Amino acid sequence: MEHSPVKIGVEIRGFKILQLLYTDTLYTCARAKKIRTDDSRLHQIPEHVIVLVSSDLQDTEDVSLSGFFSMMTEASRHSLHILKPIACLDNHDENSNVSPLYIFEDFDGVDLSTVLLSSLPVYTSLRLGVQLCDALAGLHKCGYIARVFCPQNVLVTLPLDTSAPSIPIIKMFLLPFALPCSQISLHRSRDLPHLGNDVVGGGLSALACVAPESTGRTDRGPDTRSDIYALGCMLYQLLTGTTPFTSHAATYMEQALQLVHAHIAQQPPLVCEVFPGLGVPMVVSQVVRHCMAKDPAQRYQSMFGAQADILACLRCMTATSPGREFKLATHDLNAALHFSHGLYGREPHLLVLRDAIDRVIYRRSRSGAIVFVRGVAGSGKTTLIEEAIHSRLGLTSSSPSPPPSLLYGRVKFEQYKSGIPYSAITTTIGQLISQAISLDPDLEGSSELREIIGPNTHLLLEVWPAGVTLSALRRNSGGISSSLA
Repeated sequence: MEHSPVKIGVEIRGFKILQLLYTDTLYTCARAKKIRTDDSRLHQIPEHVIVLVSSDLQDTEDVSLSGFFSMMTEASRHSLHILKPIACLDNHDENSNVSPLYIFEDFDGVDLSTVLLSSLPVYTSLRLGVQLCDALAGLHKCGYIARVFCPQNVLVTLPLDTSAPSIPIIKMFLLPFALPCSQISLHRSRDLPHLGNDVVGGGLSALACVAPESTGRTDRGPDTRSDIYALGCMLYQLLTGTTPFTSHAATYMEQALQLVHAHIAQQPPLVCEVFPGLGVPMVVSQVVRHCMAKDPAQRYQSMFGAQADILACLRCMTATSPGREFKLATHDLNAALHFSHGLYGREPHLLVLRDAIDRVIYRRSRSGAIVFVRGVAGSGKTTLIEEAIHSRLGLTSSSPSPPPSLLYGRVKFEQYKSGIPYSAITTTIGQLISQAISLDPDLEGSSELREIIGPNTHLLLEVWPAGVTLSALRRNSGGISSSLA
């Protein structure tokens, strides 16, 4: 990952960076001191503040920045555990390519990741969990979800000791990844901007707390319950001192892919089983597991429900019978109307499609397979095919590892493209060849591709002119007309 030009000692718009709190490829949050007094816009700003700026110091047209300051202002009114914004310095009289500078009140605390090198006492962890619920609930009341929520964007006071007379206090600073619920509540993840790219941009710390539906690799989009999954990951780290899933891959991208796969397909051990000597009650482990359910419908449906059960755990710990179990989610409620993305009454059709895919995956068919799906417009043909492909090629809780590589193409016989000969067939061939080359880039110029196509190269290029860009096909095509070359 590239390093940000925002470093300790750097001056940005009249502020000197004193300490980096959070940084990734997109945004940097830091403590800063005001050193300029000649700018009238800085007169009402305190000497010590927390600032948020684009990591490359360049302006961005990211829609997530639109209304970010007003969203933060409203969220801080709903919760005392969200940093209060003070001002936003835009490109008033400076270069138009310079990033806006968001200024927040300072808070005398350290980022939570610095104290998670070991587990915290159960009572302290639960008290912090209550405050995290309050902060996220304040954001949800504004109609937003956090999307990227990890220890690096949570500040906490010290010392974190149960013997301390005061309870540690947290403040959460939000990042411009936050998204209005109205943009995602009625859509699947494939219809949205790639949320997974934002999460990967947030670094491995963000991926440690990402919900399965926020990765962009499932058939649904994120909602408020995605933040509840992230809350469960945070509680897991507070109670055990380790993340729910880890990766020891050599490269950043391999680690990112392994973490995404783990969040989608694997179940972490119960909190009480990680380090049995910590004495984490089973009921606390069950609350964390309930937050981290793979299916959003199986999690808490609101922050209020999660907070109520965490408070119940605290009461049990102070009672005469610590660790006493209780029924979870009795105070939970549906804060919003969530639509199911499942298919109903299509099981026979799905069975046919899945059987065709399985025959190819597990080599029960020596060649490929072609399946034709027929139906009137709007009857759900595309959704049916996507569901079948996702259930076989996607990663689910029942498939601990991805299936063998499978090349597939899908295309429509468009009513209004009848003037293009063999358009559906040639498009499918192009998809298959492109997928094969993406899996093995050396295939583009190898003899293997030429041997597979053989004497049909010229015929293929006649109906698929885009194939002329492939060196393997050019060498095997013989005399290609100038119109194709």
